Amino acid sequence: MRFLETRFGEQSGLSEFAPGHAVLFRKEALDAVGGYDVRLRLHHEDSDICLRMRKSGWETHYVAESSFVSIQKDTLKQLAAKELRESYWYSPAESSLLRLYVHLSKWTIIRAGRNLVKGRIYFLPVDAAIWASALWTATLRTVRSADRRQ
Repeated sequence: MRFLETRFGEQSGLSEFAPGHAVLFRKEALDAVGGYDVRLRLHHEDSDICLRMRKSGWETHYVAESSFVSIQKDTLKQLAAKELRESYWYSPAESSLLRLYVHLSKWTIIRAGRNLVKGRIYFLPVDAAIWASALWTATLRTVRSADRRQ
């Protein structure tokens, strides 16, 4: 939830969206929409199912008092790739490396500041590692792409 705090805040209530790693669904609701679309596993699967549920008459609620533990086996490489996708950086031919550096740095600093204010310093090394890995991956792809063109 640390990436979505600004969207949810401290108040419980009706919500258009619930992040996939922190939800409980009624079986009837899942059955009504055919469950998750497995093709979207790493990207927007949670917003997709919430939208389909809303269209079939179900509501999504955010409960501020809830807490969760996300048990995922994502590697640093997978998290870096997700960060690149979320930044709409797919390849050196399609996207600016400079824009990516600015974008990822800005949001990493914002997350770090929010985590410091909330006393969550244990997130800082993880955020820094994801930032560095994503930029390293994009930089290597850009250099290799430039070498192939020469």
